[in-house]
Amino acid sequence: MQDRDTNSHHDSRESLVVNHRFHGPPDSGNGGYVVGLVAGALKGVAEVTLLKPPPLDTPLVLEKSDERVRLMDQEVELAIGRPATLDLDVPPPPSLAEAEAAAARYPEFAPFIVPTCFVCGLNRTTSDGLCIHTGTLEGYGKPGVAAPWVIDESLIAEDGLLAPEFLYAALDCPGYFSVYRDKQPLVALLGRMTGEVIARPKAGETCVVTAWRIASIGRKHDVGTAVFRADGSILARARSTWIELKAPRLEDGRLRVRTH
Repeated sequence: MQDRDTNSHHDSRESLVVNHRFHGPPDSGNGGYVVGLVAGALKGVAEVTLLKPPPLDTPLVLEKSDERVRLMDQEVELAIGRPATLDLDVPPPPSLAEAEAAAARYPEFAPFIVPTCFVCGLNRTTSDGLCIHTGTLEGYGKPGVAAPWVIDESLIAEDGLLAPEFLYAALDCPGYFSVYRDKQPLVALLGRMTGEVIARPKAGETCVVTAWRIASIGRKHDVGTAVFRADGSILARARSTWIELKAPRLEDGRLRVRTH
């Protein structure tokens, strides 16, 4: 999990490091995971806007006040979070069998863009990444994607339940795949997420993750995502905006994002 130390001299400042394990693009933190770190400093529904890619293995500061939380890299503002409300209709979840069938339709080209992403990369193992490989659902209430997700022991917090930042991570990449283009892959980054953690699972539980497109205007894509227990009860939900990059930087076909 994240390296985190409380600054005893000022209770509104907290130091943390985004460990390289939790990267999305190879040189920056996974957006959903970082959203989860910021949202964790707020109570209830949180809206987090990502302003710049968070660098890895770098001392950062979380500045907290009554009205907002800011993630800072020295004087550079990386993300800002605020209490919010969440207007999101979540479709009924697919069954575990339907989610497993959908995962078999995970787009073939997609993993090549960010093959080591903590959430969706195929080069990860279940003890190292989340391995959420969402594919298209058939016969779902709304056009969308889904995949199963088994909770690994390494993601468990001190209270014996999944650390909440990993639920936010799970709400991230599936949203991308709900607007993914097979023939001309969408190159985009998470811009904003408004999310809510309702309950947290235990190690070994198998969950179902879903995502669906809400609207697309120009380079902005609004999506909904949700995480459920296998019995259909909801664990977390979010509404997010993905921003297409005007001139994505690809090296050997893989996405690179500058953090400075």
